[in-house]
Amino acid sequence: MTNLQRILICLLLCCEAAHAELPEWILFPPSSDTALFAIGEGTTLQQANDVALKNILGQLRTHISGGFSQRQSLVNDAFAEYINQSVSSSIESLPISQYNKLKNHQEGDTFFSLVSVDKKQLADTFRSELTSNFYQLQKSLKTTNTAASKLEWWVANRATLLEQFGTNVRYIEILDLLSQPTSKYTQLLNTTEGQLADIQQSVCLYVLPHENENLRLAFRRQIVDMGLSADNAQCEYTLALQDQLQQRELFGQHVASLALDIRLQQRKQPIASEIVNETGRSMQNKGNASIAAYQRLIAKIEADNGSILTNLLTQ
Repeated sequence: MTNLQRILICLLLCCEAAHAELPEWILFPPSSDTALFAIGEGTTLQQANDVALKNILGQLRTHISGGFSQRQSLVNDAFAEYINQSVSSSIESLPISQYNKLKNHQEGDTFFSLVSVDKKQLADTFRSELTSNFYQLQKSLKTTNTAASKLEWWVANRATLLEQFGTNVRYIEILDLLSQPTSKYTQLLNTTEGQLADIQQSVCLYVLPHENENLRLAFRRQIVDMGLSADNAQCEYTLALQDQLQQRELFGQHVASLALDIRLQQRKQPIASEIVNETGRSMQNKGNASIAAYQRLIAKIEADNGSILTNLLTQ
């Protein structure tokens, strides 16, 4: 037997010995119909307890269905995913005040903790959060009646409102997982969803026709992604696109300088504007330089995540 083999065998035996010293509850946490259990690990006992509680909430997070992403009348896929991630984080950070410290164990510099939470007590925490969230939602929705511009109000508040709504969807799903009644909250959820949908349908922004249809469609997509109706030609608010193109030769290249004046109008009267500039180059001719300038401008609009429109609507 070589020295290397002897060393490997010693290491394996040491690992098996260390593994055997761990209490059985660490390797096989208990389970129950009335409580949730989790193991936490940390450099201090308090840290191990905190990690265990976070792991309990993580168990709930991994078992919920993600139903908010199915409510496409309110959000697009990208925004639904953003809300999913945000709500998942809020679930794991929710403080749990009532829990039982069952066992702990120290192995070298590492602490292990076993905690449990009664399902009914945990449900009380989520019911309290739901009640508070629904109250805040209704309070926010009432402010639309006093807003000078419902369109501006929706753009400014949409993300917060839908995140609160998405949080409530998740919390109701968790109550279901905890075998708790949810009919009262489901009715409130449906009512709130109807209110949000009505507001969303009442706010619109129409892009006026432009000779470059791809440019117009780029703004239309941004409008849809912001949760606004984009196809109502009779909309009170419109977006007018006015472009100015200048051609020149520079170091043997054809250069097209494009300036796009984006005007937000209310009843055909300008209320805000923003200018976006872009250039295009071509070794062949002016036409290719012009095409390149428009392509670069469209790409810029598509990549800005609606910041141009947000700036216009909040000026």
